[in-house]
Amino acid sequence: MTTKEIAAGLVKLQAALVDKLEAQPWTDVALWVTQGGICRIAIYGDSFEYGTSRIDTAEGDTFEAAFIKAYAMVAALPDKEDAAKHAFRKNLADVIDEGNSLNMPTDVMAPLSDGMKALSENLLTHQVEAA
Repeated sequence: MTTKEIAAGLVKLQAALVDKLEAQPWTDVALWVTQGGICRIAIYGDSFEYGTSRIDTAEGDTFEAAFIKAYAMVAALPDKEDAAKHAFRKNLADVIDEGNSLNMPTDVMAPLSDGMKALSENLLTHQVEAA
């Protein structure tokens, strides 16, 4: 791949990431080559749903191989709605954990735990139906 082709590939990859996240990450995708000859492409989230860290890194022996893996990683990311649902479940789990560590009364914790159980069962039901 030429430098222009690599740059165009990075722009296209960034556009696919923006489409998936429905947000513009603060940090563009980045490409580098190690002294061992491994091509790496770092994909950053830097959005509300994904935080400000690297989502993943695609590696390959060639630029083409790294791009193929990077596109697959972006395609596998959850869409904005699924990411928001995941964040909600994580936040609820954190609230339950904190309530338990504070020895909150059972009558306060039971509705939260029941809600988490219902969310988990609903998620499992939808995953089985989708399969």
